[in-house]
Amino acid sequence: MPDFETQSEISGEFGDNMSLANVKVGTGSEPPSPTTDPVPPEDEVESSWTDNLKVYTSHHMKALIWKNMLWMCRNIGVLIFTIAMPIFQTTFFCLAIGHDPAGLKLAVVNNERPGMVSCEYNQSCYTDDLGCRYLDHLATRKHDLFQDPVYGPRIPNFTNFAAPGVMLTIVFFLSVALTSGTMLIERNEGILERCLVSGKVLRLGISCANRKQQTTDLQLTVKFIFFSGITGVEILSSHVVTQFIIMVCQAFMVVFFAVYVYNVEVVGSLFTAMVLIILSGTCGMTYGFAVSCVCDSERNAVYLALGSFLPFVMLCGIIWPVEGMNSILRTVAWFLPLTLSTESLRSVLGRGWGMDSPQVYGGFISTGIWILIYLLASVLILKYKKG
Repeated sequence: MPDFETQSEISGEFGDNMSLANVKVGTGSEPPSPTTDPVPPEDEVESSWTDNLKVYTSHHMKALIWKNMLWMCRNIGVLIFTIAMPIFQTTFFCLAIGHDPAGLKLAVVNNERPGMVSCEYNQSCYTDDLGCRYLDHLATRKHDLFQDPVYGPRIPNFTNFAAPGVMLTIVFFLSVALTSGTMLIERNEGILERCLVSGKVLRLGISCANRKQQTTDLQLTVKFIFFSGITGVEILSSHVVTQFIIMVCQAFMVVFFAVYVYNVEVVGSLFTAMVLIILSGTCGMTYGFAVSCVCDSERNAVYLALGSFLPFVMLCGIIWPVEGMNSILRTVAWFLPLTLSTESLRSVLGRGWGMDSPQVYGGFISTGIWILIYLLASVLILKYKKG
């Protein structure tokens, strides 16, 4: 019988037979020598300190903007609905709010006269029909106690008073609705994680054996270079660019229908008003991005976005002046994003004031500060939030 140690064969790693004579059997005191070389170390990728200062990369931004634009083009129904929504909201406001009541049934009850008797009286000195005399006097009165106002018409119109705040609110919260779920969608679909993979070089050592020769170690280096390396700031900026285009269309629709279709009063510069409305829409976009970065689910984002709608409408002086609020609420109201911008737009449209007025440029400054706050919060949350 042949010797088992020299003649027997065992199965190799890849299905080839290997003789035990070629395998060195070690003693218990000596550890077996490794048959393969260790995995070679990773190559050091040279980088300069200036690479850390680069926030945007041109081809990254082009690809991300193209991706967002392609999504909007493929969802043409959603795009049309998004642009048409401010038209309906402006129409509902201008047709339903601020008009004098019409078709009311009015009657005068005079208990001085018996029922079913007309209110006719003679020119005597009797006071039995005093009510009838007073009503006749009111019908022919010539007294005019009201003089011409400094700003606005003699008969105030609530539509013109509330229109600036409503226009800002429509653009602001439509922008919030557009952007409050963008980062959540990217995160839930896995797009965010795939885009945030850093450029890295990996090595894989593969050992191959030859059946007719002694085991030969061959190292095959396979480099996987992940080209993307996209940062969270680039993803956020790409959404700002694409959503800004839609927001400008919405702001234009609101101003066009309010001013040229429903004749909302415009005394000052329409260009200044348009710039302020676009800034408020940008503030709403950044607020939506901050909500999207803070929340972990779309349900929480919807709750937070809708929950802030009513406090903004009630406390920002949109339907009632801030001066008529409680002193504590008045202090809080001045720090909300839409308070100063509403007063600014009302001064431009109703009073004709320009940028030289503190009440006008204060709204621009306040809106710009809130934009920076929301953007900074979004970037920091994207950078440091786990998961």
